Amino acid sequence: MTKPLLSLSEVTRRYRIRKGLFGARRELTAVNKLSLNLAEGETLGLVGESGCGKSTAVKLMLGLEKPDEGEVRIAGRSIDSIDRRSLSRMVQPVFQDPYYSLNPTRNVSDAVLQPLKVHRVAGDLKAQVRRMLDLVGFPTRLAEAYPAQLSGGQRQRVAIARALVLKPKILICDEPTSALDVSVQAQVINLLLELRRELTLTMIFVSHNLAVVEHISDRVSVMYLGQLVEEAETDQLFRRPAHPYTQMLLSSTLAPTPGAGLPSFTRHAAADATVQAKGCAFAPRCEGAQAQCLAKAPELERQDGRFIRCFYPKTAETRSLDKAVS
Repeated sequence: MTKPLLSLSEVTRRYRIRKGLFGARRELTAVNKLSLNLAEGETLGLVGESGCGKSTAVKLMLGLEKPDEGEVRIAGRSIDSIDRRSLSRMVQPVFQDPYYSLNPTRNVSDAVLQPLKVHRVAGDLKAQVRRMLDLVGFPTRLAEAYPAQLSGGQRQRVAIARALVLKPKILICDEPTSALDVSVQAQVINLLLELRRELTLTMIFVSHNLAVVEHISDRVSVMYLGQLVEEAETDQLFRRPAHPYTQMLLSSTLAPTPGAGLPSFTRHAAADATVQAKGCAFAPRCEGAQAQCLAKAPELERQDGRFIRCFYPKTAETRSLDKAVS
C-alpha cells in the first residue's frame, strides 16, 4: 500500500475553558485520538454537527495548532519538521467566507500575486496570475476589482485561485460553500471537481451539507465529539450507514418529497463536549444503546469494508439477520 499524502495518527487536542465569568475551568477534548489517512488524488469528506472537532482537525492539518498527543504527517514527514514557508507550499486552505479571508485593500490581481512574491517564484508572475484566474473561471475584466465589488461566488473563486497559485499538494476546504447562495454553491462545487480532475488535486472537504459531501467526496469520515465514529466509501456510507450517529445525521436531512413532513428530532439534542462519558460518547443519545455501551467505550474497528466505532452497528451481516428475524 502506498504511503498516504496526509495522515493523522492518534491525534488529540485539548483546551481549558471557562463557562461564564466566574465559572470553574474545565477541560474540553476537541479532537480525541483522531486517525485519518488521505491518499494522493483523493477527496476525503469530513462531516459532523457543530462542535464535533472538524475545525480543530483542520487547524492541526494546517499546522496552525499543535496536537497534545499524536502526530500529523505530510508526504511522510512530521509536520513539526516542516518549516512554515515549505508547509504553505504543500498545504493551502479555502475558508468559509471569502469576504473575510481576502484582504479588502488588495485588488484581485494583487491578492493572487502576493503568494508568488512571498515565495519568490520565478517567471512571469502576472502571466501566472492570469492563467490561474482563467483556470478558476474568473473574468479578467474584474482583475483590478476589490473584494467589496465582487459577488460571493466571485470572491470564492479568487480565494481558490490564491490557494492554488503555489501548486500545493493538498487543498483543505473548510465549509467553502456555506456562505453562498444555493446556485452559487453548485458553481463552486463544479469548479472544484473540474480543478481536481485537471490538477490531480488532493482534498479534504469539510461541510455540514451532506448532499455536497456526497457529490464531491471519494470517502467520508464522520466525527462525533472529537472522535472518528465511522469512515467508508461515499456510496457505501450514504446508502448503508452503520453507526447510529451517521444514521441520525442522514435521517435529519430534509427530504425533497412533498408530504414527507419533518424528520424526528426527539433524540437530536446537542451533547456537552466538556463531559467525558465513561462508555460510548454517543450512548446518551442513542436509541439502541445497551448496558455495554454505557460501561465501556468501543474501539474503532474495520467491519463490512468500513471503519466503525460501535458495539452494535448496522452492517451487512446485522441487516441480513434483522431481515431474517422480521
